[in-house]
Amino acid sequence: MYSLLDISGSGMTAHKEWMESISNNLANINTTRTKDGSPYKRQSVVFEGKEKFDDVMNQELGDGIQVSKVVQDNNTRLVYDPDHPDANKEGYVSYPDINMTSEMTDLLMAQRGYEANATVLSASKKVMEKEYDIGKV
Repeated sequence: MYSLLDISGSGMTAHKEWMESISNNLANINTTRTKDGSPYKRQSVVFEGKEKFDDVMNQELGDGIQVSKVVQDNNTRLVYDPDHPDANKEGYVSYPDINMTSEMTDLLMAQRGYEANATVLSASKKVMEKEYDIGKV
């Protein structure tokens, strides 16, 4: 049962990190200059399974997920705006290549994943409480 709590907890943590990276992307959709002078780089997370090979049950069930790395996308889109302070010689400004619709869709998926893991965690806690009540008898 405790393994189930670990699995749901890891899922909640991973989905929270995914939502944070999406929030950063949306907040910086129009950021043309960062500390290093380049446009903001879109972030995306890569999940991997947490594995522990202690016993046969963990081999079958796994041990949850985690964010293995955050990848930055160097793609930019050019917009003609010669009056912008970050415009190049030809009058084009480099913006991060972030698609609002795609980010919002990812945000919904991350939110639903978080909610699903929270539901499993809550149900597991209720089962543990019932086990405790039965054990008292």
